[in-house]
Amino acid sequence: MEEKVILFLKDDAPIINSTREKLEEMGHVVILCQTASQARKYLDDLERVDIILLSSCILKKQDCLTFIAEIKESGSKWVKIPVFVITDVDKESGKLKKMGVDRFFVKDQHLDKIVDDIDHFLKK
Repeated sequence: MEEKVILFLKDDAPIINSTREKLEEMGHVVILCQTASQARKYLDDLERVDIILLSSCILKKQDCLTFIAEIKESGSKWVKIPVFVITDVDKESGKLKKMGVDRFFVKDQHLDKIVDDIDHFLKK
């Protein structure tokens, strides 16, 4: 099976690091980014990205809403890349869903469920 590439715009929360480690253990390639501009550069440079995964904490620190809008903009070369967000609270999901985010996870969910859902999506 071909390795799937996850572009992970993350903060330093322990659950985020654990998520990365578990996804790598499942055979996925996880590319870590600290900023939206770094993520854009990876998108330009990488041959393929299968999922963009964002931590909502990073959304508050940077202009990641603009980043999501750029990804999901009609005509964008990245519009078909699924965007998943790990949120602090469920109330963020409505706004992000309208922006085209494909799937949401709340940080208080069990880590194994988050990782299993991402892995299952990638194996479809």
